[in-house]
Amino acid sequence: MAGMRSFILEMEDKVLSGQDISPSEAVQLIEVDASDQMQLFASANNIREEKCGSEIHLCGIVNAKSGSCSEDCNFCSQSVLHDTDIDSYNLLDSDALLEASRQAAENGAGAFGIVTAWRGIRKGKALDQVCEALRKIKADGRIIPDLSLGLIEDPEVAFALAEAGAVEYNHNLETAPSFFSNVCTTHSFEHRVKTIKYAQDAGLKICSGGIFGLGESPAQRVELAFELKKLNIQTSPLNFYNHTEGNNVDLSQLKVLTPLEALKIVAVFRFVLPTNILKIAGGRETTLGEFQSMMFLTGANSSMVGHYLTTSGRKPEDDLLIIKESGLHVCESSCAQPETLV
Repeated sequence: MAGMRSFILEMEDKVLSGQDISPSEAVQLIEVDASDQMQLFASANNIREEKCGSEIHLCGIVNAKSGSCSEDCNFCSQSVLHDTDIDSYNLLDSDALLEASRQAAENGAGAFGIVTAWRGIRKGKALDQVCEALRKIKADGRIIPDLSLGLIEDPEVAFALAEAGAVEYNHNLETAPSFFSNVCTTHSFEHRVKTIKYAQDAGLKICSGGIFGLGESPAQRVELAFELKKLNIQTSPLNFYNHTEGNNVDLSQLKVLTPLEALKIVAVFRFVLPTNILKIAGGRETTLGEFQSMMFLTGANSSMVGHYLTTSGRKPEDDLLIIKESGLHVCESSCAQPETLV
């Protein structure tokens, strides 16, 4: 309708002039119907171009410690409480992590995330191993080393990681505070916020976003965006639930996201977080399907390249082709990786 299109353009002008849209305005945007969504996408693309330019950030990851995680996050195939058929193994040694970082660099990634499946990183042997790997990757000089190691409950751990060479720490808020207990009960939303603040205090950049398609409402998706804004997050991965056989999530409570609904999420996050690196990550192949080529034209400016944690990604050359054909180009530096990538 003409009235809604005028509202979208008004919100675009508001963001481009340096003002913030309100939560209620963002909810109106995320609830636009099919007749107005192309205007929403076009406006989000204009904001990305104006606020972030034409650079696309690519990141690669390694599943540095797989399976047997004590937490009950219902989206994650690596929880010990789910009965998924995935590989389980202990923390990889520093040489294996160095080799994985080189492969990510060859795939065109500007940053490399060391990702682990456990409650969190603590002082001890595992921290020492990660720090050794960070020093080796930094000395190798091919790629930026970043981390996604779960909860940090001791601020000294964050400082140790920063001193060893980490640049950015990923810790996703996952979903809105009002919906978090539907996603995880073994730790709280506040635990995640505290981890982010410890990492920020240590001088680390923060990568934090969420996962969609778990039964949250459109308003709760907006709620998450404003929580990220409140914490001054620089990079926000947007993941889409990709069901793995054996996950105990109640599928009857889920509504499968359509490609266009997922792209609306991307677009509205660009309105709320106009200067953020918005990374399209886990689940994009299954959720977006043939619409993947639109993700950068609806506000995103980052993506994963290569494989995820327990599932395969697209061929790197296919992702690079999408970027080229969208009239964009790859940025050499990038950001940390989300632990929600399954």
